[in-house]
Amino acid sequence: MPKALKQLLRPVAWFGWIPLIVVVSSVFVVDIFLPTVLPHLGASLEEGLYYVSTVNCLILLPCMFFSYYHVTKIRRRVKAHDFSLCLNCGYPLKGLVTHGHCPECGSSYEADNVRQSWVQWLGPVNCN
Repeated sequence: MPKALKQLLRPVAWFGWIPLIVVVSSVFVVDIFLPTVLPHLGASLEEGLYYVSTVNCLILLPCMFFSYYHVTKIRRRVKAHDFSLCLNCGYPLKGLVTHGHCPECGSSYEADNVRQSWVQWLGPVNCN
C-alpha cells in the first residue's frame, strides 16, 4: 500500500475500531447487565434488546457513513489528479516529467508505476 494512501486513510482506520468496541460492549450488556437490571426496572428482555440494538445502530451508522465519505473523497482526489500522486507524500505529479524525483519529498517515481499502484489499491474509480 502506498505510504500516501496510509496517511490519507488514517482517520478511517481509527473508525474501524468503533464497531469492534460496540459489538464487545453489546455482548457484555446483553449477557451480564440486562438480565440483572431489567427485572428491577420492570422491563422485559425483549425491550432491553430493542434498546441495545437501537443504540448500536445509532453508533455504527455514522461510523459507516464517515468511512464511506472519507474513502470517496480520497478516490475523487486521486482521480482528479489522474492517478498521478506521489506514492510517498501524495504530491500531485500530473504535468511533470514521466520519471524523476518528487518536488515535495524527493522520492523517485515513474509515472506508469505510480498510476498502476493507485489503480491497484483503489480499484476502478467511478466518482463524479
